[in-house]
Amino acid sequence: MPEIANLRPIIDLKISALGCVSVMGQSQSRVKEYNQDAYVAFTSYIGDDQVHLFAVFDGHGEDGHKVTDYLKSVFPQELETIAFHYLRGFASVADVKEGLKGVFLKVQEELCAQLGVDTEASGSTAVVALMIRDDLFCANVGDSRAMLGHKSRPWRVLPLTHDHRPESPREKARITVKRGRIESKYLPNKAAFGPMRVWLPFRDAPGLAMSRSLGDAEVHEYGVSAEPDITHHKLRSNDRLLLLASDGIWNFMSNEEAVALSFRFYDKRAASRAAESLAAEARRRWRQEGDAVDDITVVTVFIN
Repeated sequence: MPEIANLRPIIDLKISALGCVSVMGQSQSRVKEYNQDAYVAFTSYIGDDQVHLFAVFDGHGEDGHKVTDYLKSVFPQELETIAFHYLRGFASVADVKEGLKGVFLKVQEELCAQLGVDTEASGSTAVVALMIRDDLFCANVGDSRAMLGHKSRPWRVLPLTHDHRPESPREKARITVKRGRIESKYLPNKAAFGPMRVWLPFRDAPGLAMSRSLGDAEVHEYGVSAEPDITHHKLRSNDRLLLLASDGIWNFMSNEEAVALSFRFYDKRAASRAAESLAAEARRRWRQEGDAVDDITVVTVFIN
């Protein structure tokens, strides 16, 4: 029989503090006009204090900000029925996972049909965390991340997502069979630099540094996917931190560093200060490497 949601949580879990920050970066080549990151943070989602929804979106391309504006408005609407059915015991864990997958694929189709948004070469990551009582579902495409921090000595990290990189065997196989090219960028002296990217088979574009995304219709024809990886975690009493962030954090900070820094503020329930400190430290590290700073978004959730 399918695993149906229990009507009572094993433990009494509550959100004790929530912190969110989204900071526009700076470009070496031009003045940035938009922060292309966005986030969603709803406690008492669908009007129930046992249901919460958090998400981070990291846009790219000329219309990346339009893509993330669309995503942050549509995901909360699309996930309401899934959350309600599981909360009331009408759906199984498998049903929620299948529902999340369906929402991502539906959003991809409808996003690419939006008038006034260039989704041929613009798109976004998406990491979505849906917390229903003591069940935590996480769905992800791209290289934004979500993780849990466990109370122990030292604090431990449970990654809820993994980055979708073009060179990983599973992703590479899917893209190459669809004739997508996977290569780094090259300097004028022919030396490779930077991460592996996805290119069209016949043209040096768009150079997408991830193998899954929403939008990016041009390279979705060549193996880039909008299908999310989905995890389910049964929360326990030592799960104290849920952290979501765009790759503006992860380019210069490990999962362990980010969780350790966040926990400095846990006893004071200062989740906003935790998010701000993560963003500030990431910006400092970006500036040490050069003039460019990526957009940075952090959602910090303290659980008691």
